[in-house]
Amino acid sequence: MLVIIAATIILSFLFAPMGCVLLWQRQAYFADGLAHACLLASSISIALNLPIIITAPIIAIIFVLLLFLTNNQQNNAAINLVSSLLLSAGIIIASTFPMKVNLNTLLLGDRLSISNDDIIILICLVLFSSFVLWKKLDDIVLFSLSPDLALVRGIKTKKLEITLLVLLAIILSISMKIIGALLASAMLILPAFTAQSFARNPVTMIIYSTILAS
Repeated sequence: MLVIIAATIILSFLFAPMGCVLLWQRQAYFADGLAHACLLASSISIALNLPIIITAPIIAIIFVLLLFLTNNQQNNAAINLVSSLLLSAGIIIASTFPMKVNLNTLLLGDRLSISNDDIIILICLVLFSSFVLWKKLDDIVLFSLSPDLALVRGIKTKKLEITLLVLLAIILSISMKIIGALLASAMLILPAFTAQSFARNPVTMIIYSTILAS
């Protein structure tokens, strides 16, 4: 029970800040699509015994590339199409390797399977993501308000976008085992959306959303 409580609290420190970033950038639906697509990364990782830190960025990049092929990565229909395609591929892989990949766990999560190793991995991920957001928070906020102004100020916007995308994909893929693909998008958006109503600045919004997520 203590392990489950610890994992829930740690996950709130991962999902709440990223949810705030997604709301600032108006990419809530994009995150929902990526969460479904990351089921493919988790399926490949488990089926082929590959580190999730390798498969998650690859699937995230494929997700974005497929959106670019539609000529509009912000179009909800395109996001729905691509995420459904990758989700279907993940389900096919899970069905192909039923002895290795538990599809129900990837969709719904299984908190009873949390181990001490999972806690250590989550803590390391929290420390890394917190460091990235702390170092880049001003750049992220400026980029969210005005990408053109951020570019003029010398911010490497493409590098920043890729960094956030890969970080989000890794967070989603690693936590898939615990909370599942169906709950991931809710954990990202709901606490941040609620905190947005009464937060006065980006920092307080992250703090409030983390408390609500816990």
